[in-house]
Amino acid sequence: MRHVHICRALFIGTSVLIGGCSEAQAPPPPQPPPPTPAYREQYADAYPTDFPSRFTIVFSREYGMWTYKACTLTVDLSSNDNRAEVFCYPAERAPVTARRNLTVDEAARLRRLAERADLYRADHIGVDISPTDGNFDTIRVRPILGGRAVVLVTSGNRSFADDEARRDMLGLLKGLLLELVAAAV
Repeated sequence: MRHVHICRALFIGTSVLIGGCSEAQAPPPPQPPPPTPAYREQYADAYPTDFPSRFTIVFSREYGMWTYKACTLTVDLSSNDNRAEVFCYPAERAPVTARRNLTVDEAARLRRLAERADLYRADHIGVDISPTDGNFDTIRVRPILGGRAVVLVTSGNRSFADDEARRDMLGLLKGLLLELVAAAV
């Protein structure tokens, strides 16, 4: 808390000054105003509540004690360009990368599974066992042009075992990751 010294002086006549100081709390700094309705409306299109039609899924895997420290698979699903790309960060050498276009069937299946998996609901908590030679896996989903995003921990997350769409989507992403990691070596 910030304190200020407040000094007061009182003149009596023209030659006598009576004064004193006291310590008081300074008022808190002013808070910014809340967003106005016009501000929210300006960005309303960037944050739709429906699942985005063009989106990116980023599947990240951190390794405990393996050849790689981490690998990140980025899958872009747009109306005319569906591709997957992996970046891996080895412990002992330069990063490696590989990419490929998705087939029409792969893109359609992944899009269908991502929509059915209801990724914007709860069930985002999992387990990190990477310090003990395990993996820590996450999925981040966002519209290609930005907007409402979600990050879910998939490792140790029961919803990715119990929910068929989530399980199948995660299996497809892991398969792409392993395929592209093998191609990157």
